[in-house]
Amino acid sequence: MFSKDRDRLIKHEAVTELFNATVGMGQQQGLLSSEHFRVDGTLIRARGSHKSMRPWDGSDDYRPLEDWCGEPRSNETYESGTDFVSRLYRKCHAAPALPSYLGHVLSDNRHGLVVNVRDR
Repeated sequence: MFSKDRDRLIKHEAVTELFNATVGMGQQQGLLSSEHFRVDGTLIRARGSHKSMRPWDGSDDYRPLEDWCGEPRSNETYESGTDFVSRLYRKCHAAPALPSYLGHVLSDNRHGLVVNVRDR
């Protein structure tokens, strides 16, 4: 049910209130430390793919993936045609850059309780 009504819950800020109440309960029970915390970054794959990449300038210069012939693709020149908020990111130099989102999580190191979440 939560995933089905996710957009509505986010629109009415119910998710934020639930998250803040959970963090508040953890703080009241002494599960949070201001000295021991960690930040973790993650990539969340977008629904788009390399085939959906289109030039930023709006030209119809679309070519299938196999016709790119090593041409560099970057966030400065291309955007996803299916997911406009995603950007090309990669985890390491050996992996290809894929349409993704960046996510950052701040959590208590001792108990693993998430206290803050940010996206790019």
